[in-house]
Amino acid sequence: MNIKNCIRNLFKIGLKTKTIDAQTIEVEYLGKKQDALLYVPYGMQIKTPNEDQLALIYAQEGNEDSLIALLTDIKNRDEIDDDKGLAIGIPDEKERIIFKQAGKIIFKIGDVEGGDFMARFNELKTGFDQLKSDFNTLVTTYSTHTHLVNVTVNNILPGPSTASGTGAAVPTTSPGTPSTASIDAAKIDEIEVPV
Repeated sequence: MNIKNCIRNLFKIGLKTKTIDAQTIEVEYLGKKQDALLYVPYGMQIKTPNEDQLALIYAQEGNEDSLIALLTDIKNRDEIDDDKGLAIGIPDEKERIIFKQAGKIIFKIGDVEGGDFMARFNELKTGFDQLKSDFNTLVTTYSTHTHLVNVTVNNILPGPSTASGTGAAVPTTSPGTPSTASIDAAKIDEIEVPV
């Protein structure tokens, strides 16, 4: 038995021409069209354009009535600059989630890759709430303090007394305003990171 012929009968390259349902596609190879089981890695779901998607086709035990197809997108592969990595995204689109070595995950949107960092919202909110509380305590302290003012004998002008007079406690004339700042709108509910 010629091993080359066995491999030829098992593996073929064709094009996906149509989606039949979530598990079945139509493929075209060697001038004929046929249904094939769409192979997708465990845990992933895909929906692809209907025409001209490159399909790697496997004929189970050389039986052309039982095909399995794996779709690939050779034109739109990302270059990953690390020794190891994995990029997940929609073919023909530029957006990607890139998993790099050493546990780094980078989002690519359009032509922009990474460049900013996500924040742990709970820790950020704790620090911000403490800063807001400290600021509001300062505002309250400032707004309620009084000044001892020396007055002239005639009580006309404030300032150092040039004759005998008494001091008067006068509240501040420009009270502060408590902060209403909030970072709550910065929270992205749809993305969570480890604590």
